Amino acid sequence: MAARKWLLCFLLLVLCLFVIPSTTRMCQSKVSTTSEYVQVYWEFDCVNVVDHIDWGILYPGESKSFTVYVRNNGISPFCYIYVWDYSWFPDNAERLMCFSWSGQKKVNLYEVVPVVFSLEVSQHIWNVSEFSFYITVLVSDHNVLGDINRDGVVDIYDVIVIGAAYNTSIGDAKWNSEADLNGDWTVNMYDLVIVCFNYGIGFKS
Repeated sequence: MAARKWLLCFLLLVLCLFVIPSTTRMCQSKVSTTSEYVQVYWEFDCVNVVDHIDWGILYPGESKSFTVYVRNNGISPFCYIYVWDYSWFPDNAERLMCFSWSGQKKVNLYEVVPVVFSLEVSQHIWNVSEFSFYITVLVSDHNVLGDINRDGVVDIYDVIVIGAAYNTSIGDAKWNSEADLNGDWTVNMYDLVIVCFNYGIGFKS
């Protein structure tokens, strides 16, 4: 009788670990921008800078959103902002969760615009208890992100420009600041990913 009881307890434990989807616990996203003149704040009056987001506890099928505020403190009359999520940990978390934001924004000088960050967890998630990823606000004067040659569309010509400057940093002979789409002072796979992700967006006049 005791042996059956212990066997039942063992089977229930296995069921909980491997069959029942786990809840997701602690999740933090580091938030940064690619320009010192553009910052992300928690409030519309721009008091507290957002350097990370704590998503808290999320259950399978649940979603959560935060509204932040982006201000253009720079010297340009306007800029465009885009949001990029990357470096998910663990790797499979990106396939089990969906991060989204409220879309491309044009931010005029000294203007404050709201941006919504959202995270949705798959109903079929399991065996993920902690995760993290980075959120970068890309600041650009391109109204189509990835349109390096400014012909109105992200296409093979932009890929060629990336290829010509690939694996270079500021100061190198083949360095091209236009190809440094994420503002990390290096043209690398991250810039290529941005072009590929936006491939086909835009139109030629």
